[in-house]
Amino acid sequence: MNILSINNQKGGVGKTTVSVNMAITFAQAGYRVLVVDNDKQGNATTFFGVKILDDTMTLADLYTDDNMTVADVVQHTHYEHLDILPSDLNLKAAELALPQPDVAWQTILRQKLMVTDYDICLIDNPPDASALVMNSLTCCNTALVIVGPDEFSINGVKTIRKLMDAAAAYNPALHGMAIFNKYKPAGGVAQSLYAQRIQEIMPVLPVSLRNSNPGRHDRINFVERAMNDGKAVFEVSPGCGFARDFVNVMNALMEG
Repeated sequence: MNILSINNQKGGVGKTTVSVNMAITFAQAGYRVLVVDNDKQGNATTFFGVKILDDTMTLADLYTDDNMTVADVVQHTHYEHLDILPSDLNLKAAELALPQPDVAWQTILRQKLMVTDYDICLIDNPPDASALVMNSLTCCNTALVIVGPDEFSINGVKTIRKLMDAAAAYNPALHGMAIFNKYKPAGGVAQSLYAQRIQEIMPVLPVSLRNSNPGRHDRINFVERAMNDGKAVFEVSPGCGFARDFVNVMNALMEG
């Protein structure tokens, strides 16, 4: 199974947007896909319409119960070939309980995922340096770091690079790859300089996700509308470049 950890320590870079649309893109291509909602905000869970009831098992249970398996927690989505491990605010308590002496808490998620039967797993992470993110990094093949062409994103890449170095003690094969989101093809010299600076920290994927907001007041941002409606971008705007970008990213990741 190819596990992708979607990261940046800066909020607002579009991690969940990328996670869910990449997951749907993989599923549409016929891959068996598992999304892990590793964020207590549960935005990916909400996007896929999963309702957390009193008796619903969530990712928090998977982290804290040694006997709990992925099969006990997984929820099917309305997309064929696509399942999710849902989360809610209970994940915060699980996070606080994770760091324990004499317990390999950094690898709990890896131990749970290694017995699953999926082709692709995408882990949607919170914008922090928590025990949850460490678990994500110790089990993934690739840390896909979502960046924008700005100084704050670069600082986020530096932070995740340090976390990756720490996680390498448990996952020596871990490697990182940055991908530009909200990229402007005519972004000019400033955007190129940001790309060069990020390249000095980790490799940059040769394809990008373009800026989806056309900046016109008379036109609704179709990405925001799709996320609010729980739909993939291609379902709202089938021919848009942003939707095609996800196919290009998928192909680049699988070729790499």
